[in-house]
Amino acid sequence: MTIIEYLEKQESDLNNEKMQFQEDLELVLSKIKENEKFYELLKNEESQKFNDFSPRDVNAKNAEKMKEIEVALDQLENDRDILENRIESIEENLSTIASLIENNNKTSVDNGINNNPKDVSMEKIIHRLMNISSFAISDPARTHLELEKLIKDLKNI
Repeated sequence: MTIIEYLEKQESDLNNEKMQFQEDLELVLSKIKENEKFYELLKNEESQKFNDFSPRDVNAKNAEKMKEIEVALDQLENDRDILENRIESIEENLSTIASLIENNNKTSVDNGINNNPKDVSMEKIIHRLMNISSFAISDPARTHLELEKLIKDLKNI
Protein backbone atom coordinates (compact mmCIF):
# COMPACT_ATOMS: atom_id res chain seq x y z
CA MET A 1 0.00 0.00 0.00
CA THR A 2 1.42 3.34 -1.01
CA ILE A 3 1.22 6.52 0.99
CA ILE A 4 -1.37 7.95 -1.38
CA GLU A 5 -3.53 4.84 -1.12
CA TYR A 6 -3.29 4.98 2.67
CA LEU A 7 -4.21 8.67 2.71
CA GLU A 8 -7.12 8.08 0.33
CA LYS A 9 -8.35 5.25 2.56
CA GLN A 10 -8.10 7.52 5.59
CA GLU A 11 -9.93 10.23 3.67
CA SER A 12 -12.69 7.80 2.75
CA ASP A 13 -12.98 6.56 6.33
CA LEU A 14 -13.14 10.11 7.65
CA ASN A 15 -15.82 11.03 5.11
CA ASN A 16 -17.88 8.04 6.22
CA GLU A 17 -17.39 8.97 9.86
CA LYS A 18 -18.34 12.58 9.12
CA MET A 19 -21.53 11.49 7.35
CA GLN A 20 -22.46 9.30 10.34
CA PHE A 21 -21.88 12.19 12.74
CA GLN A 22 -23.93 14.50 10.52
CA GLU A 23 -26.80 12.00 10.57
CA ASP A 24 -26.50 11.77 14.36
CA LEU A 25 -26.45 15.56 14.58
CA GLU A 26 -29.62 15.84 12.48
CA LEU A 27 -31.31 13.33 14.80
CA VAL A 28 -30.22 15.27 17.91
CA LEU A 29 -31.39 18.55 16.38
CA SER A 30 -34.81 17.09 15.59
CA LYS A 31 -35.08 15.74 19.16
CA ILE A 32 -34.16 19.16 20.53
CA LYS A 33 -36.84 20.76 18.36
CA GLU A 34 -39.46 18.22 19.46
CA ASN A 35 -38.61 18.65 23.14
CA GLU A 36 -38.69 22.43 22.87
CA LYS A 37 -42.14 22.31 21.28
CA PHE A 38 -43.41 19.90 23.94
CA TYR A 39 -41.91 22.10 26.68
CA GLU A 40 -43.65 25.17 25.24
CA LEU A 41 -46.91 23.22 25.07
CA LEU A 42 -46.63 22.25 28.74
CA LYS A 43 -45.63 25.79 29.67
CA ASN A 44 -48.64 27.24 27.85
CA GLU A 45 -50.92 24.67 29.43
CA GLU A 46 -49.58 25.57 32.86
CA SER A 47 -50.05 29.29 32.30
CA GLN A 48 -53.69 28.98 31.29
CA LYS A 49 -56.20 30.36 33.72
CA PHE A 50 -57.82 27.03 34.46
CA ASN A 51 -55.74 26.44 37.57
CA ASP A 52 -58.77 26.82 39.83
CA PHE A 53 -60.61 24.07 37.98
CA SER A 54 -57.72 21.65 37.42
CA PRO A 55 -56.74 19.00 39.89
CA ARG A 56 -53.50 19.83 41.67
CA ASP A 57 -51.80 16.59 40.62
CA VAL A 58 -52.09 17.53 36.92
CA ASN A 59 -50.11 20.73 37.55
CA ALA A 60 -47.53 18.77 39.55
CA LYS A 61 -47.21 16.18 36.79
CA ASN A 62 -46.76 18.90 34.19
CA ALA A 63 -44.11 20.62 36.32
CA GLU A 64 -42.31 17.30 36.79
CA LYS A 65 -42.47 16.58 33.07
CA MET A 66 -41.13 20.07 32.32
CA LYS A 67 -38.15 19.44 34.60
CA GLU A 68 -37.50 16.11 32.83
CA ILE A 69 -37.61 17.88 29.46
CA GLU A 70 -35.21 20.56 30.69
CA VAL A 71 -32.72 17.87 31.74
CA ALA A 72 -33.16 16.06 28.43
CA LEU A 73 -32.67 19.33 26.51
CA ASP A 74 -29.45 20.03 28.41
CA GLN A 75 -28.16 16.55 27.55
CA LEU A 76 -29.19 16.90 23.90
CA GLU A 77 -27.49 20.29 23.64
CA ASN A 78 -24.32 18.77 25.09
CA ASP A 79 -24.57 15.94 22.55
CA ARG A 80 -25.05 18.52 19.78
CA ASP A 81 -21.95 20.42 20.86
CA ILE A 82 -19.89 17.22 21.01
CA LEU A 83 -21.05 16.16 17.54
CA GLU A 84 -20.37 19.60 16.07
CA ASN A 85 -16.86 19.54 17.57
CA ARG A 86 -16.22 16.07 16.17
CA ILE A 87 -17.42 17.09 12.71
CA GLU A 88 -15.19 20.18 12.84
CA SER A 89 -12.22 18.03 13.87
CA ILE A 90 -12.88 15.59 11.04
CA GLU A 91 -13.11 18.46 8.55
CA GLU A 92 -9.72 19.72 9.74
CA ASN A 93 -8.25 16.24 9.34
CA LEU A 94 -9.77 15.97 5.86
CA SER A 95 -8.24 19.25 4.78
CA THR A 96 -4.87 18.11 6.13
CA ILE A 97 -5.12 14.84 4.23
CA ALA A 98 -6.18 16.65 1.07
CA SER A 99 -3.17 18.95 1.29
CA LEU A 100 -0.86 15.97 1.92
CA ILE A 101 -2.24 14.18 -1.12
CA GLU A 102 -1.88 17.35 -3.19
CA ASN A 103 1.70 17.86 -2.02
CA ASN A 104 2.57 14.23 -2.69
CA ASN A 105 1.09 14.42 -6.19
CA LYS A 106 3.07 17.59 -6.94
CA THR A 107 6.24 16.00 -5.58
CA SER A 108 5.82 12.82 -7.58
CA VAL A 109 5.20 14.82 -10.79
CA ASP A 110 8.25 16.97 -10.06
CA ASN A 111 10.34 13.85 -9.54
CA GLY A 112 9.19 12.39 -12.84
CA ILE A 113 7.38 9.47 -11.23
CA ASN A 114 3.99 10.35 -12.65
CA ASN A 115 4.97 11.80 -16.02
CA ASN A 116 2.48 9.63 -17.88
CA PRO A 117 -0.87 9.98 -16.09
CA LYS A 118 -2.51 7.77 -18.70
CA ASP A 119 -0.96 4.77 -16.96
CA VAL A 120 -4.25 4.35 -15.09
CA SER A 121 -5.54 1.01 -16.18
CA MET A 122 -9.07 0.36 -17.25
CA GLU A 123 -9.17 -2.52 -14.75
CA LYS A 124 -8.61 -0.13 -11.83
CA ILE A 125 -11.41 2.14 -13.03
CA ILE A 126 -13.77 -0.80 -13.48
CA HIS A 127 -12.80 -2.13 -10.06
CA ARG A 128 -13.56 1.24 -8.45
CA LEU A 129 -16.91 1.48 -10.25
CA MET A 130 -17.86 -2.03 -9.14
CA ASN A 131 -16.89 -1.15 -5.60
CA ILE A 132 -19.01 2.00 -5.73
CA SER A 133 -21.98 0.11 -7.16
CA SER A 134 -21.79 -2.38 -4.29
CA PHE A 135 -22.89 0.25 -1.76
CA ALA A 136 -24.87 2.57 -4.05
CA ILE A 137 -28.29 1.60 -2.71
CA SER A 138 -27.37 1.35 0.96
CA ASP A 139 -25.24 4.52 1.14
CA PRO A 140 -26.09 7.09 -1.53
CA ALA A 141 -24.08 9.87 0.13
CA ARG A 142 -20.89 7.80 0.08
CA THR A 143 -21.66 6.78 -3.50
CA HIS A 144 -21.89 10.43 -4.48
CA LEU A 145 -18.56 11.23 -2.82
CA GLU A 146 -16.80 8.25 -4.38
CA LEU A 147 -18.14 9.08 -7.85
CA GLU A 148 -17.01 12.68 -7.50
CA LYS A 149 -13.56 11.46 -6.51
CA LEU A 150 -13.45 9.09 -9.49
CA ILE A 151 -14.53 11.86 -11.87
CA LYS A 152 -11.87 14.15 -10.42
CA ASP A 153 -9.25 11.44 -10.92
CA LEU A 154 -10.38 10.85 -14.49
CA LYS A 155 -10.22 14.57 -15.27
CA ASN A 156 -6.64 14.62 -14.05
CA ILE A 157 -5.68 12.02 -16.65
